[in-house]
Amino acid sequence: MAKLSELMTCIAEASGIPESDIRQIGRRAREAGYIAQGARGTSAPDMGVADAANLLIAILASEFAKDAPIAIERYGVLRNSYVNDFSKVFGDGDGYYRKYIPVCPEIIKWVKSNHTFRDAVERLISDASKGEFNDLSDFMSVKDTEEKISNDIANYKYGNIDFNIVVYSNFHRASIVFFDQNARNFGIGHSSYGQLFADDGFAFYSAKAINKEVIATIGKLLVS
Repeated sequence: MAKLSELMTCIAEASGIPESDIRQIGRRAREAGYIAQGARGTSAPDMGVADAANLLIAILASEFAKDAPIAIERYGVLRNSYVNDFSKVFGDGDGYYRKYIPVCPEIIKWVKSNHTFRDAVERLISDASKGEFNDLSDFMSVKDTEEKISNDIANYKYGNIDFNIVVYSNFHRASIVFFDQNARNFGIGHSSYGQLFADDGFAFYSAKAINKEVIATIGKLLVS
């Protein structure tokens, strides 16, 4: 288990976001009750999945540290408003698709359900803490048949999926973008939260994002 100070250091090191910024945001979020409160030092409360999710939302959605509580409140409750699911997720080792294989790992099925942005962030962190980010590239081969690949990944939740969590603070919107880790320009799908807007390219300039590796690192810390 990890204390808040350890969690903030972990996120800073994994994401490259200045730790001083994260600590200011974390303090504001804790004072507002969105992160577990209690004694300090070794007696401080252990962080759970909900604490980590609220801190990440605050980091992504706050323009200034003082905005952390309202950012958690406003963005955490956003509901998924659009899901684009390609459900064809595996390519060869060179980063080019050998053939499209209509296999859909569980996480892509789950994002189609009715849920909030906080639910999604919590789900990803929880799965990471359980070791469910599985890399199948080591045993997948371009010579494998569709049947073999389908059987191999039948019980996997993520397969070769990578993802980014993105918040567009100027537009009160968030998204989770899924893609093939071996061919990053091949999108698998994405789930959007909040109001849609026409010009994603323009909105990108106001976006903050973290990737799967940050979530994986947090997950490992929470169970260490």
